[in-house]
Amino acid sequence: MIEFILDFFKLTPKLKGEQHEVLYSGRELATLVKDQGFVLKRKQTINFIAPWVAVFSKRAAGKIHRWESKKEWIPGSLLLYTFTKE
Repeated sequence: MIEFILDFFKLTPKLKGEQHEVLYSGRELATLVKDQGFVLKRKQTINFIAPWVAVFSKRAAGKIHRWESKKEWIPGSLLLYTFTKE
């Protein structure tokens, strides 16, 4: 839905059929980068409640996002993993 709206109103470069997106699970992503010599340092997800609150209040959404970003157990919609090259 978001992709459709952005394309319809030409708010971004064309997304549908133009952008490359892969939906990895956390386990798949960790395995993929480990095979390339990286080590997983931190894993979490983000964007659980904050994006929905942003519709009503950008300020409140920012506060919620900062709180969510400190919690590794929040079940968000985006994976946020930190890797280092060993």
